[in-house]
Parts: sequence; structure tokens; C-alpha cells
Amino acid sequence: MSSVGEESDHDGFETNVGKGMEMSNEVDVLKDGSLIKKIITPGSGWEKPKQHYELSLHLTGKHNDIPFDTTTTATPDTTTATPDNKPRTYTLGAKTLCKGVEETLKTMKKGEHARVVIPPQHAFGEAGWAEKGVPGGASVEYELELVSWMKVEDVRKDGGILVKTIRDGPEYVKPRDGDAVFLRYRGTVEEGDVTRAFA
Repeated sequence: MSSVGEESDHDGFETNVGKGMEMSNEVDVLKDGSLIKKIITPGSGWEKPKQHYELSLHLTGKHNDIPFDTTTTATPDTTTATPDNKPRTYTLGAKTLCKGVEETLKTMKKGEHARVVIPPQHAFGEAGWAEKGVPGGASVEYELELVSWMKVEDVRKDGGILVKTIRDGPEYVKPRDGDAVFLRYRGTVEEGDVTRAFA
């Protein structure tokens, strides 16, 4: 029998074919039992976001069932809420979200809706998040919906050159050294507080 959360090619679900077991909707994110994602609505396709990708997502973070951060409803307890129900944009790996959320997002597919309870060591630690009412050493719950993403590739693997894919091309073939290529480009150069464009 497979253990909970061992993802396969079947849309991220564990399967126990022939053993009378239903598909599991739980994924062991860190493979150590400390962070379990429960899939509410499966995503589509097979791709999952990688480091540097720009993600568009809805989220709601709760402590003791009280929201402290959300994109869906503005309340006195959710001062960072987005009242018009628009998703937020985050860069994966930028550490603007707690570790538990970032690690969970790496396991999600486009359109996936999931819930995860995050222990303090993967949430806000012993310091907590006092201004949001999250005490130190607290577990929190996040509900996440990964709407879409823009691919960003770290070409040299050192953060020096990041290439964002605005629109995918029709084929998987890429040019090699020595190939002649035809392209349009537009660039910008930042000089202090001034950004200059060139083409």
C-alpha cells in the first residue's frame, strides 16, 4: 500500500488500484508527515510551478478559525485583504509567504484548490505575526487556489539572468548555438530612479 501523499501521474492523487481503496486527496508535501495538503478541487495538466515563477492566487490564512489574511473578504481582522476578490501575485521563492505556503504551492497545478494546516516551524515560528493576531508557536490554516502563473527561468542558475515567458511558442524546439534567429525585442535600463526603454 502506498503512503499518504505519494503523488503519481494521476493528477496528483495517490491510488491503490485493486485494493478496494478510493483515491486519496491528501499529499504529504515535505514527505515527513509535518505538512499535509488536502485537495479540494484538482488542478489541470501536469505542470507545477518552480522557483522564480510569478503566481496568481487566492488565499485565506486563519488562526483559530479567524481570518488574518485573505484575498476574498475585507474585514477588520484582515487588513491585507483584497475586497474586490482579485487574486494576488507572488514570486515563488521570494519569501513573502511563509515556508509552509511556498512548499505547498510547489505541489499544486493550475486551477487547484487546496487546504493545508501549517505547524509553527513552517509558519511564523516562535515570533508569530503579532500585528495579524497570530501568536508565537501557533499553527495556522491556509486555503489556496492557484489561478495561473508566468514562467520565469533562471538561465544561469545563479539568479543573474531571469527569463519570463509572456506567451508560449507553438513548438518545443529551441535554437542551438550557431542557429540564425529572427526576433523582436524591447528592453529597459534602470538608472537610479529613471527607467529608460530601448528597442
